[in-house]
Amino acid sequence: MLTLKMILLRPIGKLYDLVYRIRRFAYKYNLLPNYSFQVPVVSVGNLSFGGTGKTPTTIWMANTFVEEGLVPLVLTRGYKSQVEKSSGILNCNERLKSNPAKFGDEPTLIAKCLRGGSVVVGANRVRNLRKYFFEVLPDIVILDDGFQHLKMRRNFNLVLVDSTIPLEEIHVPPIGKLREGPSSLKDADAVVYSKVDLSTPEHIQSIQDRLRPFMGADVLTGKMKYTTLGLFNFREVMVHSCDELDGMECLIASAIANPKGFRSQVENLGMKVAREV
Repeated sequence: MLTLKMILLRPIGKLYDLVYRIRRFAYKYNLLPNYSFQVPVVSVGNLSFGGTGKTPTTIWMANTFVEEGLVPLVLTRGYKSQVEKSSGILNCNERLKSNPAKFGDEPTLIAKCLRGGSVVVGANRVRNLRKYFFEVLPDIVILDDGFQHLKMRRNFNLVLVDSTIPLEEIHVPPIGKLREGPSSLKDADAVVYSKVDLSTPEHIQSIQDRLRPFMGADVLTGKMKYTTLGLFNFREVMVHSCDELDGMECLIASAIANPKGFRSQVENLGMKVAREV
């Protein structure tokens, strides 16, 4: 149901959406420069502003390639890191050299969890791939948060959709929380609905019904959920299993885009949140 606020803000949203449509058109038809590479490039991105699970998906994908005997190279921006405007590299076997202040917390986490390959950090991902390609010699490149990064051509576009997003927020700003309109999904090769364990089947179906008309006929779709393993200390040693957490009182702290999902996970384990910071 349209509210007065939505009616008043709709013209701004249409202008916002038009700008992003023109941007995609310009890159698609080479009106703006974009670059291709001989190595396969897979993009992991999303439609909304953060909180969809890109980082764990990137880690899972990279380690899956490692299990297949491939060397992955993850390209990521490292938002607000010291090397965001320049570049830096983290190899999976150099964990002691990782510094979240220098490389960013997400790139450091990715490198820490990799079982092979490297993470290259910096906003100019085209330049950075050229710079570090012969140092890593990757078999495949993963473009982290890459759906809107159109300067680099990719062989496969994986787009994550937050299953907990309210239907009224499936709009571009200033009405909703989408980075760009659902029409961009025509460029997706696969769409995965994340955090399905934190939503309801009815709500997930409503989101699917809303977005499906914008996708190509052959697009792959799937669902993803998180599995909690237990409570670990800073040395990555489990101190409590999931069964032992029921009834515990806790303080939770997070720096993720959508902390509501994290709190729901904690409460679903039976824990009592005394404070959240």
